[in-house]
Amino acid sequence: AKGVAVDFLVHKLEPELQKSFGSQYNEGTTFMDLATLLWGPPNCRFENPVDLFGHARMIGRTRDGEAGVSVCTAIEKLSPPAVKKATHLISWSWRYSVKKFIRTLHEYCSAHGLKSSGVFVWVCFLCNNQFEWLRQGENDGVQSFGSLVKHIGKVV
Repeated sequence: AKGVAVDFLVHKLEPELQKSFGSQYNEGTTFMDLATLLWGPPNCRFENPVDLFGHARMIGRTRDGEAGVSVCTAIEKLSPPAVKKATHLISWSWRYSVKKFIRTLHEYCSAHGLKSSGVFVWVCFLCNNQFEWLRQGENDGVQSFGSLVKHIGKVV
């Protein structure tokens, strides 16, 4: 499984979210809020998604030519060194503050003597193709999560 470098989250994703959403992206913005900002309210069928790093218009390999890939896939196209084999799987909640989440990952790297450019995190919000995941609605998240934990090995 691929992950995104913490360094990219801090120095590229964070500023891009601020630029794209202005005051709507703040300390209180949760992943749930960010999902709504990116893909619209629940049950909207992704009618007018925000094209963060090109993820909404990019054609994926798994959806019969339909547009929409994971944010991680789009980041990899934009900046290949920012995406590599995941070193850490991140356990998180939709209600976490996105800013606090990114800041905490950066602090985790510092506290453990890790270079943020060498820590690649798998976070389902970024690494799952949300277009595919939400349209199908039948994915077995528990089984997928279990196999990722085994494959990646480190959970934060």
